[in-house]
Amino acid sequence: MRHSRHSSRSGGQGETSHWIAPIAFLVVIALLLAVGWWFWHYSREQELRLPLRVGAAFDISGSMQKAEKQRAVGVLYALIDEKLPYQTPIRIWVYAERIHESTEQAPTRSSDLNAFAQRSITEKLGEWGTYQKLPLQAMLNYAKEYPDRKMVLCLFTDGEDHTPAETQHLAAELSRLPNVCAVLVGPLEEQFRMGFRHRLEALRQSGKLILFGKDDAGRALDELKAKLDQLDREVRDK
Repeated sequence: MRHSRHSSRSGGQGETSHWIAPIAFLVVIALLLAVGWWFWHYSREQELRLPLRVGAAFDISGSMQKAEKQRAVGVLYALIDEKLPYQTPIRIWVYAERIHESTEQAPTRSSDLNAFAQRSITEKLGEWGTYQKLPLQAMLNYAKEYPDRKMVLCLFTDGEDHTPAETQHLAAELSRLPNVCAVLVGPLEEQFRMGFRHRLEALRQSGKLILFGKDDAGRALDELKAKLDQLDREVRDK
């Protein structure tokens, strides 16, 4: 009889042990789901709510070295992956003495642009002249096309400019558009930087201009992110 009671207790312990593993597994799954939901909710809260569009012009003239073009593409990639809301519309122009190509995309991640960037920017060589009036006019038209959207405009160039008077005039027009919130310009070569900055003075005075060179793209991106965060807070507070 003692042996029988001992067997009964052993059987009960065995049945309990049998349920421990499935219960523990379910608890782990529930925790993972909870953590996943929290991370998703947190990410959504951090995402910009600005009604945003981006315009990016890439200078492929003869003065732009391949490394400079790659650096410019990298800046746009960082902006897409680190700051822009999911599938933000981006209009891209490729130019030198003419607009070589224009496209609009809404990438889920920067790598969606790899094929285009390699084919049309980093591996492509345009004319030796640089007509900055072309991308600036395209950006002006783009901003006017979407007056209800905040505009981040990126002019990726070394700063060489064969249309200085038109550049200065168009920069002034862009500075007056209320939906243009930032104009990122670079990577500027030192020999062109002072003159180009002077022609963009109206944008600087309006608080919209962010310049960068070969070594301070990270600083410029941080400045742009801070500006977007501030605008986003204003939207959320309304």
